[in-house]
Amino acid sequence: MGEDDKGNSGLKSISEVAQETSIPESTLRYYDSEFGDFLDIKRDAANRRLFDEKDTRQIMYIRRLLKKDGLSVKQVKDRLAVEKDLTSTGVRPLDESSLNQFSERLRQIERQQDLLVKAVETNLKEVRHI
Repeated sequence: MGEDDKGNSGLKSISEVAQETSIPESTLRYYDSEFGDFLDIKRDAANRRLFDEKDTRQIMYIRRLLKKDGLSVKQVKDRLAVEKDLTSTGVRPLDESSLNQFSERLRQIERQQDLLVKAVETNLKEVRHI
């Protein structure tokens, strides 16, 4: 960072965060545009993004939800909105273990839902052929 950024100690540039997280700069920009309501990325005088540790943790969380948990962008936004609402009302967010259990249960329910939809579709096809 240059001379303009002396007042931003503890903040990192997009290239530093990209190197630290192995997330490409273009993806970080995309996350900022898509999930900006759930990030608090600051800007310097030249309008360059500046990330603090909280931003970096939130980006890694978003990445995990998208890549590891396989959620869609909309599902991630919905989850982040719920978590933001819970935090603002004083409800403590889930710890990592509870979150993993919740995510696995949610995947099981979604698999069951898919099976039920397929069963209903099969039954409808059979009824139509009678």
